[in-house]
Amino acid sequence: MSSIDEGLFLDFEIIAETSSSRKVKIYKERIDPFTKYDENEFFGHYRFTKQNARFIIEAVSDDLASRSNRGGALSPELIVLVSLRYLGKGSYQSDTGDLHNISQQSVSNCVRKFVTALASKKEHLSGFQQTLEAFKE
Repeated sequence: MSSIDEGLFLDFEIIAETSSSRKVKIYKERIDPFTKYDENEFFGHYRFTKQNARFIIEAVSDDLASRSNRGGALSPELIVLVSLRYLGKGSYQSDTGDLHNISQQSVSNCVRKFVTALASKKEHLSGFQQTLEAFKE
C-alpha cells in the first residue's frame, strides 16, 4: 500500500470515529390525553370536551400535518391540545410544555400553527360557534 493510500485510509478512519461518536437523539415519551384523562379531567385541562376537541382536530389536521416525520414531528392532535391548553389556561409556555414533554419553543410553534390554521377555517367552524352558543343557553 502506498503512503497516499495509507493516508487516505487513515482519513476515513478518523471520519468514521467522528461520526460514530455523535450524540444519540433521545425522544421523550408523550402521553395521549384522550386516554389518560377522563371527561372531567380532560375538560379541566383543555377547557373543551373530548368530542369538541376531536372536532377541532379534524377541522385543522390537514393544515397541521407534518410533511415528514423527521425530528419527531408533533402530531396534529398534540399541536391542537397544546394550543388549547395554553390558550385556555393562560399559563406560561414552559408549564404547558412540561405537561406535554415538549420545549417552550415547540409550544410557541404549536400555538402559531394552530391559530393560523384555525383562522383559515373560520367559515368551516362558524357552525361550531353556533353550537357552542346554543349549548351555553
